[in-house]
Amino acid sequence: MSFDKKNIMHYIIIGNSAAGINAAETLRELDKNGRITVVSSENAPPYSRCLLSYYLAGELDKKRLFIRDKDWYRNLDISPLQGHRVTSLLAKKNRIVLDDNYTLSYDKLLIASGSSPLFIPIKGRETPGVFGFRTLEDADNIIRFINKNRVRSVAVIGAGFIGLKTACGFQKRKLKVTIVEKLGRLMPRMIDQKASGIFEKEFQAKGIDIILKQGVKEIIIEKNRAAGIRLENNKIIPAQVIIMSVGVKPNIDFLAGTNIKTDKGIIVNEHLQTNIENIFAAGDVAETIDFITGERALNALWPCACAQGKIAAYNMAQKTAPAQKRAYQGSMAMNSVEFFGLPVISFGITNPLPGNGCKTSVKYDLQKKLYRKIVLTENRLVGLISVGNIEKSGVFLSMLKRRDCLKDYEQIDI
Repeated sequence: MSFDKKNIMHYIIIGNSAAGINAAETLRELDKNGRITVVSSENAPPYSRCLLSYYLAGELDKKRLFIRDKDWYRNLDISPLQGHRVTSLLAKKNRIVLDDNYTLSYDKLLIASGSSPLFIPIKGRETPGVFGFRTLEDADNIIRFINKNRVRSVAVIGAGFIGLKTACGFQKRKLKVTIVEKLGRLMPRMIDQKASGIFEKEFQAKGIDIILKQGVKEIIIEKNRAAGIRLENNKIIPAQVIIMSVGVKPNIDFLAGTNIKTDKGIIVNEHLQTNIENIFAAGDVAETIDFITGERALNALWPCACAQGKIAAYNMAQKTAPAQKRAYQGSMAMNSVEFFGLPVISFGITNPLPGNGCKTSVKYDLQKKLYRKIVLTENRLVGLISVGNIEKSGVFLSMLKRRDCLKDYEQIDI
């Protein structure tokens, strides 16, 4: 497929989630005549991954997951190509190859192919009843399996915030839930030990078992289905459904053999541009500069993906809108979530290493379920954890983004 009209650009976007849809909408706003094709391995319209745990819990109807209506593509004159994976990229020829060997040519390409769950390399990980939880298809498969097999108990491996949201979903379905985390606290990348203690009590009060400082050795199999997990201490936890929630990996396997520079993800500059001029990346695959540390990082977060998709589109549309060029200021680890009515927000550096020059100020009340910790370097805010009362969190976030100097940080009303 090619386009001969010199003034018409053909944009291809690989990915139909946060980065992809924001890029598509921005491109159409900037380039009214350009050809836009969105390629997605999923058959569903754009939906919110952030709401999947509520769907899993049975609290949200499937139709409420969708964030664009069925006419979205047609209204924006976008060509959707769904249910197809990109298997290779022919960058020198400006072409992508799909899983049915069909090829598409482009003038500008955005890689926003997202990420997939990591599975720890243990015996039994491919057994029926063992799932990752990242997509709507994953959620449907889990619900179908639960209903068909009369599942009574679930083990969630990994206590990041997605693992915990998944556990809450199963608890709402009145299943017995066990969370296993190899590290010593819940949400280890998001909060610290004291904040974790507050949530441990909340989860246990709801009947959810928590096992910390234990890895999983193998999946127990009975009648060709998952029946439980064996921990490193050889204790067996019965479970007919096992969720792997130990992290994600960017979907960039199709870049093998290309000259696109990658490390943890696809390396991009401040314009979300790869080392190949007409190829851009955004979302979970894009390795950008961390706003606080100045180091390259993957921050696979929905708000980051939305912002990156828009900025990438501005820079892709340079030929038609040259004055719109924009720079991405960098990503930052940031999460906000609520469990059983108890909110938590964290951003930046939350667990500074000893001797790195950070100072902290803390307010802590376990009985009232309140915790706030601010982290500063050279009198500048670089991180925050807030549990319970999160009202001032936006003020602190603004301070961080402005790089305000806080000379008397001990006197800040935190």
